[in-house]
Amino acid sequence: MKVVWNNIKWLITGQLASRLIKGVVVIIAARILGTELFGSFNLALSIAAAFMLLNDFGLDMLLMREVAKGESKDPQYLTALFIIKTGLLFISAAVLLIFGPLLSSSILVKNLLAILGASSILDTLRDFHLSFARGQNKMNVDAINQTIVNGVIFVISTTGLFLYPSVFLLAYAYLLGSFVGLLITLFDVRTYYYTLKLHYNYSMLQRVIKESLPLGLSTACITILLYADIIIIGTLRDTTSVGLYAAPMKLIQLLYVGAGLIATAYLPLLSQQASTSQKNFITTIRSFLFISIITSIGIAVTSFFIAPYVIPLLFGNTYTSSVYVLQILLGSMPFVYVSTVLGYVLLVRNHQNKMVPFLIIGTSANLLLNVLFIGKLGIEGAAVANVISQIINFVGYYIVCTKYIINSHEYFS
Repeated sequence: MKVVWNNIKWLITGQLASRLIKGVVVIIAARILGTELFGSFNLALSIAAAFMLLNDFGLDMLLMREVAKGESKDPQYLTALFIIKTGLLFISAAVLLIFGPLLSSSILVKNLLAILGASSILDTLRDFHLSFARGQNKMNVDAINQTIVNGVIFVISTTGLFLYPSVFLLAYAYLLGSFVGLLITLFDVRTYYYTLKLHYNYSMLQRVIKESLPLGLSTACITILLYADIIIIGTLRDTTSVGLYAAPMKLIQLLYVGAGLIATAYLPLLSQQASTSQKNFITTIRSFLFISIITSIGIAVTSFFIAPYVIPLLFGNTYTSSVYVLQILLGSMPFVYVSTVLGYVLLVRNHQNKMVPFLIIGTSANLLLNVLFIGKLGIEGAAVANVISQIINFVGYYIVCTKYIINSHEYFS
């Protein structure tokens, strides 16, 4: 538990702090740019992120897990990871370049997409290399890197927006921050490349593909859940509606960070205990669940009551209609937190593939409900679709964990 609390300390002081910095950037941009330009920026950012889902395909989590288990020293395994990552990078970039502009008729969005697409590519490469540090419980490396990246974005964008309010300036700030972050990460993991002797092995390549496939499908589904609503709003409504929806969505994504922080802190310990001590493994899961449930409910209840005051205060009175969207989205908090816990438990026990059918169902439901609800209810309909989809995912995680993890251990009784 000492390792977990040390990880949490660094994640809270580092990653959470960096996300708060980016949150300030979002608030300033929303107030200065207005709902239409802010909506155009977020529509382009969402399209870029959605297409970049191919770039990850579970490889980051897989590398982190293997590093924590001590298997990353196998040069053949690392070679397979690098080959797949490189291939997916080119594929996702090509798909984004060809099909991304088709999702919006706005020339502004198309131009922003070129800049933010490049930023997303750099971010995925940075996250992949940071998995080395995360797997070794070096959360301080992750925390410092994230803080520097968002610090660069903060300085450039906030200074520039006050002097010269331009949505392109904000996009270039993101791009420069991503570039600096990648350079720092490559410097941090340089020792791996000094000693690394890569050896190609076709059977190892097949093994990595097999293990990453369910993780990749899961990542794709989660990415769609995060960004499909904004893309559909931009298609069925307008960029002003995107801006009104993006403001509370940025806040809810910031609140979701707690789930990832807790899960990332626990993952190395869970990976070790999964193969060494079953009793301690189950005890850690129970602690994991308890902390996640209490944290999520506390955040959701508090945020619900202060939402009518927070939204106008942060974004301005033009975003008042976004209050209801945030209050609806808060209903997903406990389900997201617990699903994150159960997802990481399945990962360390290699049962992640069992979740794929449920994630596909939840994602399909999200797309369908967004199309139906946004047309009739507007941005509030998108929020309702999001919550329902998260509940469906939670039910899937619960069913799979109950069958393959919980019922097979007497320590839960």
